[in-house]
Amino acid sequence: MRNSVSVGIRGLMAAGRPLELLQNILTHYAELPCFLLEAGHWRTWHTLVNLRPKRTPLDYEDPWQWEGRIRYNERTLARVSRGRRALCPPHQGLYGLFVPVLKSGRCLGVLQCGPFLRAVPSEASLQRQWKALSGGVPRDLDPDFLEYAQAVVDTPVLDGPLVNGLRELLELFGAHLTGSLDGAAVAKRMAELQVKVFARRLWHRRWVEWQVIHRRFFRFNGDPKTLMAWEREELGLTRFPTTVLAAKREGTGREWGDALAALAFQREARRVAQGLDEAMTYPLSNYGALLLSSATPGRSAADARAEILRKAGQFRDRLAQRLGCRVWVGVGRDCPTGFDLQDSYHEAVTALHVA
Repeated sequence: MRNSVSVGIRGLMAAGRPLELLQNILTHYAELPCFLLEAGHWRTWHTLVNLRPKRTPLDYEDPWQWEGRIRYNERTLARVSRGRRALCPPHQGLYGLFVPVLKSGRCLGVLQCGPFLRAVPSEASLQRQWKALSGGVPRDLDPDFLEYAQAVVDTPVLDGPLVNGLRELLELFGAHLTGSLDGAAVAKRMAELQVKVFARRLWHRRWVEWQVIHRRFFRFNGDPKTLMAWEREELGLTRFPTTVLAAKREGTGREWGDALAALAFQREARRVAQGLDEAMTYPLSNYGALLLSSATPGRSAADARAEILRKAGQFRDRLAQRLGCRVWVGVGRDCPTGFDLQDSYHEAVTALHVA
């Protein structure tokens, strides 16, 4: 890349390990698309990371509001190009991160990620945003408003450390594209960010699909499942989970209020799980959370079950105390080999709904 990022665009397939890490982090953890824009060609967005289609709050902006978003993008891109520093400005309640691609002090292009939220929205802010978008007052049974509320809930939420990690990730990749930093050094630091920032603060959604939703997926040799090195590093476990628990909190009385409460509940469940031994969490649809765990090896079946039930009680009590509401937990069967987590998952969800 000399005086433009076009060389980098044509050579992206040769970007090697840094591109692979960028795509892995943004696809499996942050769940954000990423685009590369060349300086002076701000309306041409080259996709680096693409995600499966899903409804986002952008889908509810009218054409005249899209003109405002285009102006927001071009204004931000111009500021980033002139100032040669990253910006993360809001527009219509959503944020985008814009990071310059620099070479010898010149801005050759911009890497962009978004949209995302900086915090779980309140009911009042959600209502205000809907009124600004639609011009109408949100109503509990309005299907368009309910769809919009769910789209907001499905939008990634990145706090300060995650935004800082994302900024460094894009700066590293931009330096790799321009040849300003050695690819091996870039890949090493990106791998550190993946483990220390993204894997510790977000969940790897695809992993639970592989291991829980799809019955007896790969690695079957008759022996109990074990964790690969990358799984131990990124998931924070030392042994393969053998039991699935399902949890949810009491409702708010409003469907869209429940959606916001469930998002806050899922994020709090992840924090609580970090304080439990050998435990990890995942979102359970749009209303609850899963906890995957295991008992201490070598214990009798009765003692192992008692240990899991104690952990379920701790999980429930800590969440109820932090959120100030009732919490229910369903516990699935123990699967010592790890090959029947799907059965444990279905049993836990059934027990939760019965409760």
